[in-house]
Amino acid sequence: MGAPGIVADADVDSARAPAPYGVLVVAYALFFVLPGELAFVGPLRSNGTPLRLLGLMAFLLVLAGFLRVDERRWPRPVAAILVVFLAFTLFAWGTAHLRSLSDVESAQIDRSVLIVVSATGLALLAASVVHDLRRAHVLAGLLTAGAVLSVTVGALQFVGIINTWADVIGLPFMTTVVPSMGVVGRLGFNRVAGTTASPLEYSVVLAIVLPLIIHLALHAASRAGRIGARASVVVVLLGLPIGFSRSGLVTLLVVLIVMLPFLGRAQRWTLGVASATIVLAGFAAAPDITRGFVELVVNSESDNSIEGRLVDYPTVLRLFGESPWIGNGPRFARDLSSVLDNQWLGTLVQDGVVGVLGLILLLGGGAALAAWSARRHPRSSPERSFNGALCAGLLGVAAAAGTFDVLSFQQATFIAFLLLGLVGVGQPWRRGEPLSPARSPARQRTGSS
Repeated sequence: MGAPGIVADADVDSARAPAPYGVLVVAYALFFVLPGELAFVGPLRSNGTPLRLLGLMAFLLVLAGFLRVDERRWPRPVAAILVVFLAFTLFAWGTAHLRSLSDVESAQIDRSVLIVVSATGLALLAASVVHDLRRAHVLAGLLTAGAVLSVTVGALQFVGIINTWADVIGLPFMTTVVPSMGVVGRLGFNRVAGTTASPLEYSVVLAIVLPLIIHLALHAASRAGRIGARASVVVVLLGLPIGFSRSGLVTLLVVLIVMLPFLGRAQRWTLGVASATIVLAGFAAAPDITRGFVELVVNSESDNSIEGRLVDYPTVLRLFGESPWIGNGPRFARDLSSVLDNQWLGTLVQDGVVGVLGLILLLGGGAALAAWSARRHPRSSPERSFNGALCAGLLGVAAAAGTFDVLSFQQATFIAFLLLGLVGVGQPWRRGEPLSPARSPARQRTGSS
């Protein structure tokens, strides 16, 4: 619904783009299309999902690229954050094996490392080959098209036409490696997952991607692209509530509030008025859904999902006291009565303070770098808006991690890295030092001749 126009607004030089950029295009295009439970038939199981395999290919391409360093341009500084976080992850993997682990726990921690390596590969590749807004807009446009697809599937699930997206797109050479959640009931409505693995992931990921869609609505290069993005903003804002997720609502509020300072005054007013209009129109068109969502928020203290989180907190405090610095490894799950729906606490008890510092570096450091990159550009410029959207999305991930075990879901994990890989786009980095936005490479050459 308008999204194809955004993708058509792509880089005119895409046909001459190098193969590594093509890997990114495929990965961003498949992000929403293929849920994390679908993988190729074979022994790889969950490690055989197309997105993870593309990430591993990207990681190998990045390693190969270091053998032929382009002296004119380094990867953007976000690459340093990604490499250090990968080091944190490998450290946690090593310390976990200092204890006795069952076969299941050992396989679990091996998979967690592989997904981080894969996601890091895509982010590092983007940091190495995507340097201008044209290419970045192609990738953002693909995420926009995917978000519209996910909402469309969610709408079909809401009215009962389909149940599980993985079953709809099942192919002979692919299999479901984990049970699909499908549509579940909540407050008398169908709670949908769209093209993701769960309603919670559906709502959170849509909210995280929304700032990029808003950016395209303001700054896509063509009129068709801007119209398509504006239509997509409406679709996402109307479709997000049918996930019936408080985490999604919190994430949505965070990303919208964070993005506002990176927009011009007129743009802020436009965004505020448009968002309020869309929400009010949705309330008027579907009052029953509105009442259900209000009940979900107002009566949260009696919700079983809230009680399930609270009952585990004393156990979390005990486990943290046993090993505060390096954590307890994956065995901590044995002592919990349910899934710990809090990535920050889960990281604290599994990987300790060291693991939490790594997560802060990844999300907080990435958001800070995006904000710094944005503020180096004039107000109302597309570069400022784009990096501000990335900052909002990353802080949205950080907020969602407080109510959602983000790194347990493929799409929720990868979206953070897909955003990180684009941080600093539009800032012309050269070897050793950044250039001022006011001084293009062409002007530099002219001045030195």
